[in-house]
Amino acid sequence: MDYILYLKEQDITVIDRQSFCKLGHEVLTLNWQDASAETFLAGLSKYSKVSVVLDFIDENLHYEWVPKLLPWEKPSMVKRLTAKAKAEGSLFVHTKWLPVFRTNSSGREEQQLLIASVLRSPEVEHLFNLFETLQVTLIGVYSYAFLMGDFFFTKVAPRLRISRKQLANPFLLVLRESDCHFRQIFFHHGVLKISRHIDLELASDDEEQASIALIHETKITVKYLYNQKILPINTEVGFVYLDVERDHEDQIVEQFKQLIPFSNWQNVNWFAKSGNLNELLNLQEHCRNQGTMNVLMNFLFNARPGNFYHVPYAETVRQFLALRKGVHALWIIGALIGSYVFIQQGIDGYLLSEKKQWIEAQSQRLDMEKRQLQRSIHVKYNAEDIKAIVEFSESFLQNKPVSFFKKDLIFLSQILQQNPHILMTELEWQARQKLDSEIVSISLSGQVFPFKKNYGMPVKWVDDFVSDLTASPRVFSVELVQEPLNRRVQKSLEVDGKSISNDQALPFAVRFKVRNEPKVPNSLKGKVE
Repeated sequence: MDYILYLKEQDITVIDRQSFCKLGHEVLTLNWQDASAETFLAGLSKYSKVSVVLDFIDENLHYEWVPKLLPWEKPSMVKRLTAKAKAEGSLFVHTKWLPVFRTNSSGREEQQLLIASVLRSPEVEHLFNLFETLQVTLIGVYSYAFLMGDFFFTKVAPRLRISRKQLANPFLLVLRESDCHFRQIFFHHGVLKISRHIDLELASDDEEQASIALIHETKITVKYLYNQKILPINTEVGFVYLDVERDHEDQIVEQFKQLIPFSNWQNVNWFAKSGNLNELLNLQEHCRNQGTMNVLMNFLFNARPGNFYHVPYAETVRQFLALRKGVHALWIIGALIGSYVFIQQGIDGYLLSEKKQWIEAQSQRLDMEKRQLQRSIHVKYNAEDIKAIVEFSESFLQNKPVSFFKKDLIFLSQILQQNPHILMTELEWQARQKLDSEIVSISLSGQVFPFKKNYGMPVKWVDDFVSDLTASPRVFSVELVQEPLNRRVQKSLEVDGKSISNDQALPFAVRFKVRNEPKVPNSLKGKVE
């Protein structure tokens, strides 16, 4: 539940958001002199938020020209001027750098600074001490005049179709708050300069006299602006009149146009407009007779403008609320992320379950097809036997002596190169064992050349070849199976002319054994080396 405390010199008006602007709503008024304010604050819920609107006649608005400063130089200037205002008796101080610049007579660039302050008062100071003592959730302290300015620029000016260029020109905003009470606010460059109360001592039903008196007060205000050199003499001043309950806005605007402008005013530099807040803001029927204060409070409830006066306790409360809101936001984000992860895991689990069921169904179908095939086809061996046979065949092929021929008989090629009279015609080999044999028996058939009717040299060349084989470290058994000529003398003497052919080469055959190097797996080569 939210409350607004509207502070005036006479009393304190309490506006409850829950019952605000409802049929039969009664306004609660607290007295400065008794303990009604303390009783009301003590009865508030810890969840209630309170805003304070100050509307005092002695609210001071001071505009000071200061040298144009860099952004990091401005805080020290603001701090010094704030301390000066509090030393002069101000309870609350608000400072704002205005977008208004000038060059003074000495050529120095200056910027205008607003210093708004409320004088120290025992009653007001006691009230704000109660806020802190009773731990009331104070979220903001506002100035009625500046709040009205924000309300006008934000909500009313667009509906009256007042352009930004017109709002930058000087103009008076007159607001009728009750039958005989008016609020007059002067703006220049879009900045509030003067705020004054106008109380007319007239009968509440005399609208004609009220209009005349209001225009007279407006004329006095325009002359005051000239006399105080706030505006140069004869500068155009615009006029905006707002009312809530009555329908005499157009009449007052016409009187302003007839009585206020000087003959040399340029029409493009000023404007005069009026409006009824009930129609402009589309207020509910039972809210139309609540006065302009309730219209402004409605704006404060809904728009939540930034804090105006700097109050340390209110700043602490606002920071705490912002922190709590941030924690709630993080909690909500965490909950959303957790929900997303949970839902995602649920979806993934469901999809995996569906996929698992599909795989199981496929497995069952394939197993059924396998059994059907096994029943329809009768083979001698089952799948395990076939697999073992395939693995055995692969192992056998890997251990065939072909690899031996490719790698380990390189030395034989070298020996043949050393014996140019030897020509190999046939080479056969076989392992001593069927698998993984370390000894290979090799049969080599060849011819020795040239043969020129003389057996001496061919025999010698074959002997040299056999000697080279025997000298090889891989060969450990060499047998000359077929010699080019029988070495026995008896046989050699039996050679006659018929046995000697005209061939230029003689055949021979050798059988020798070679020790094969066992294969070493690649994973063990590093260790063997």
